[in-house]
Amino acid sequence: MVLRVVGFVFCFVAFIFLVSGSPSLAQGLPTFTPTRTATTRPLPTFTPTRTATSPGLPTFTPTRTLTRATPPTRTATRAGTTSGARSITRTPTRVVAGARTVTAATVLATRPRPTLTPTISTGMQELVSDQIVTAVYASPDGTLYYGVAQRPEFLAETLSGGYALWKKPVDGAPYPLTPWTMNVIGGVTVRGGVIYFNEGGTLRRMPDDNVVHEGEVVIRFPTVSKIYGHVNSSLAQGVVNGKEALLISVGSSRDSAFPAQGTAQDVYLPYYEDFPNGRILYANFDWLESTHEYQATRGMAEQFDELARGVRNPWGMTAGLVDGQYHVLAADNDPAFVPEKNDGNPANAGDELNDIYLAGNYGHPYVYGGSEVALGYQTPIVVFPDGSVPSGVAIAAGKVFVSLQNAGMIVQVDLKKRTYRPVLTGVQPYNLYGVGSLLYIADFGGVHVIDARSL
Repeated sequence: MVLRVVGFVFCFVAFIFLVSGSPSLAQGLPTFTPTRTATTRPLPTFTPTRTATSPGLPTFTPTRTLTRATPPTRTATRAGTTSGARSITRTPTRVVAGARTVTAATVLATRPRPTLTPTISTGMQELVSDQIVTAVYASPDGTLYYGVAQRPEFLAETLSGGYALWKKPVDGAPYPLTPWTMNVIGGVTVRGGVIYFNEGGTLRRMPDDNVVHEGEVVIRFPTVSKIYGHVNSSLAQGVVNGKEALLISVGSSRDSAFPAQGTAQDVYLPYYEDFPNGRILYANFDWLESTHEYQATRGMAEQFDELARGVRNPWGMTAGLVDGQYHVLAADNDPAFVPEKNDGNPANAGDELNDIYLAGNYGHPYVYGGSEVALGYQTPIVVFPDGSVPSGVAIAAGKVFVSLQNAGMIVQVDLKKRTYRPVLTGVQPYNLYGVGSLLYIADFGGVHVIDARSL
């Protein structure tokens, strides 16, 4: 099973599994015992954000074509934390040369897999090349801020450094904003001349002054997950309870309610893991701007608190207006150890897009792929074939797009009809971001942009 153990990373290990031969799943998961009972308190309400104005759109003219080398594989052995040593067969990232564009797709396979060679057409422009990009943000003027892994092997070690935040001006070459000492960077955003970015274990901020900083730690996540890269990841800006807020996704410490493949369920309702794991959080900017080194073992009522729970690894998240309605959308990845992985339904194990509501529960670690209704939880907007690995979600040109990294495509989702259709194939997208009509696509070869009105 290629990359579906990673669930995502969407996650990083998702990539390793994608490029690998046959990764091992023999990794013990911790057993959790609830330690306290949550108290009921008034919940904040959402207020839609203002509608952004669309920047002028450039005309894109591709100049080169993409070629892909077939690299050799290698096998590395490292010590496991609970189950001894394990072997990982890893294929180095592909070689990318020049601009890459793709063509629209019309048919979705039952269990799609990445294509070996991208289909070439017109419409997509390469902005950044030959960098392993894990997250991207674009300002209205087109300036890019993005996370980079220094080498492919660092993708397997999300909490061991080897990442940096980079910036690319509209008409200039990219350059680093941090040293290569960061953990995996899963989200970045800019507000009022201040850059916020999620790196594994911490939320950091730094002035947008084009000088290399490590960034000040605003929030520290001392209990962040150690499995499958389920760290604090995506960021989005929104409004909660009438105040501008930063939305923060944090992955779960569990793969599912099952501790390992072939074993019995070991947690039951009303168990849920402790704050902040397995949640989407919000932090008011007023609170953030005066906060330093906050230890995120508990929330601060209506300042830094839980927005929703029941998520496993929401690597992609966005907030904005679609058809005049405000939405917070999060893409989640399927677990490795659930009975649904072995039944006859290829789209019920947790690769899904969720419409996030205040105080919503989205099923993890108990139910997935539409069966959430049995427990009174929120069902997904759409579910994808098991192992697709949804890795990003963006709103561009009034449309919703989701990247399916292991499926090798980008799909457009109709929120009202709860359907989706492929619009770009022959890609391996790891993150998406939308501004106005522009859709930015990050992968392990760089960053590309396309006018979403053409999709």
